[in-house]
Amino acid sequence: MKIDQIHIKNFKSLKEVHLECGNPVSIIGENNSGKSNVIEALDLFFNPSVQKLSEESFYERVTSEPIEIRVNFKDLNKWEREYISQWLSVDVLKVKRTFKWGSPPEITHVAILDVPEQEWLCEDEVTTHKIDEWWSNKANLVVANHNFCDYLGTGTPTVKKWKEAISLFLKDCGKEIQLKEKEKENPTGFANVLKGGLPEFIPVPAVRNVTEEIKVGKTNPFGRLINALLTRVPPEHKSAIKEALDKVRGLINRSSGKERISAIKETEDLLEKMLCPSIECDLEINVPIPEFEIMFSDVEIYIDDGFKTSVETKGHGLQRSVIFSILRAYAELVRTGDVSEQKDRSIVFAIEEPELYLHPQAQRIMMQTLREISAGKDQVVYCTHSGTFVDIAHFDEICLMKREKADGHWRSAVTQLSMNALINDLKTRHPNTSPTPESMRERYSYVYGGTRNEGFFARKVVLVEGPTEEYSLPIYSAALEYNMDKEGVSVIATGGKGQMDRLLRVFNEFQVPCYVAFDADKSKTDAEGRRVNKELLELMGEPASETPPTMIRARFAVFEEKIETTLKEEIPEYDSLVSEAKEQLGISGDSGKPLIARYIAKKLVKKGEIEGDKAKYVPTSIKGVIEKVRLLKWEGSVLRR
Repeated sequence: MKIDQIHIKNFKSLKEVHLECGNPVSIIGENNSGKSNVIEALDLFFNPSVQKLSEESFYERVTSEPIEIRVNFKDLNKWEREYISQWLSVDVLKVKRTFKWGSPPEITHVAILDVPEQEWLCEDEVTTHKIDEWWSNKANLVVANHNFCDYLGTGTPTVKKWKEAISLFLKDCGKEIQLKEKEKENPTGFANVLKGGLPEFIPVPAVRNVTEEIKVGKTNPFGRLINALLTRVPPEHKSAIKEALDKVRGLINRSSGKERISAIKETEDLLEKMLCPSIECDLEINVPIPEFEIMFSDVEIYIDDGFKTSVETKGHGLQRSVIFSILRAYAELVRTGDVSEQKDRSIVFAIEEPELYLHPQAQRIMMQTLREISAGKDQVVYCTHSGTFVDIAHFDEICLMKREKADGHWRSAVTQLSMNALINDLKTRHPNTSPTPESMRERYSYVYGGTRNEGFFARKVVLVEGPTEEYSLPIYSAALEYNMDKEGVSVIATGGKGQMDRLLRVFNEFQVPCYVAFDADKSKTDAEGRRVNKELLELMGEPASETPPTMIRARFAVFEEKIETTLKEEIPEYDSLVSEAKEQLGISGDSGKPLIARYIAKKLVKKGEIEGDKAKYVPTSIKGVIEKVRLLKWEGSVLRR
């Protein structure tokens, strides 16, 4: 069982948000955008308790409006389908929990079922009185030319007969019957079914003490790991250990027929002798010897990484890795059936900042680990600030959280991009293609790499062809008192204009405003380059042209030849600066264009600083681009429908 959809209403900053869940689910966004609130809401849903509620739990502290958390589940396994069969809607489980403030607070559990729109096809609505009403209007008992009366026979039917007819009618004509959702509040036995059948929810906060994780408890993952370990110890080994413990017990404590250590007996006699003579008693020294199972209640984990010590003394990165290894091992035991009380329940791991304390290579390994877990029956939901944990090719797994102001109040909003949206866009533009989710991932994995996924974390994105613009634009921009990093602007080199359209479509559909700057390469004769020029202009809402002139517009800039050609015209000493850069940087021939561009930008800005006007020597076209970026706003979808 995996989460398919989440709908949260009136919880903390989440006035009303809806998430379509991939696998894994990647929740990203700036600090204070509501990412952690989604995790908290899920914890409240899976582990409902009035103890978790306070006035702070409610949006804007308006406790008169209840908190509603609805989760739809899909991909139920055989055991889950059988266990929750009566509450399924075409193999989908829909559950809503409502939390009302009061003395005491109240929690209700709502089952949501898909039922026919026609009341007379709903078994719960069938009564003798309603049958009389329906039977008097037989002409209305028809769906898509299928007559329900044909299933009832002659004479006024009984309640039993009517329900039997519903079952047969739905079996024969179900595909043509429109359904609607119907809520059942607190149905008998539903809470217990949920408690035993929903996935186990295990949150991993950003700051977690490993000491708590390696305690052997009844319900925590490590405790269950140890209990599973005990069940797998062969009987002969248990007997051998018990025999050894009995021998130790006989050597230390009083035990008939056992040879006790004489020093212990002598000490007992000495203590007894020292007691007041008037007190008659038998003094015994007893040393507790644990039973086999009890020995594992205080298990410790030691790690030898060149210096063997307890895991609590290791660095935070290693501690966090141990926590994840415990969770993975626990998931594996549940999957293989070694944790019997869990039957075949799946697990939802909710992880805050999985990149925490991990160096880049370890982050990549961790991301692979999360995908491996998600590939099985379990699911991973995580919040991240790291580009390593988002992937343009898996855009449909990303939930981008933002803060927005509405009616004078700040609230969290979520933006997503579905696979179907991009497939439909491609099919609309190229009717002869037959894209699939797998082929779309391949198409977009080609543009993944470097810092390109940084666009998901930006407030604005500037898409450029290569590192020449990527290196120099932020320098010129800072000289114009527009610090791109402080303003949340990412300049992303796409590796050529042929890849710009794909990055633009993805980032723009996440409502990240995008500015595009590219070279028209007028003197080149390749048909592909000219086709791309035309496509990019059309994407920007501009009249199509294969050889456009230099233009600086609100959402794009195009240079007739190359940006270097334009800069050469705008910077009088351009050639001398290029020669100087090559000499200073040790560059020969036509190589090192990005380094030369950065050198020239720094040189010009420095010259302006000396003269008291940093913007004085910023090229005119660059000023135009940066001004447009400063004013850039999101203007809507660019997808074809």
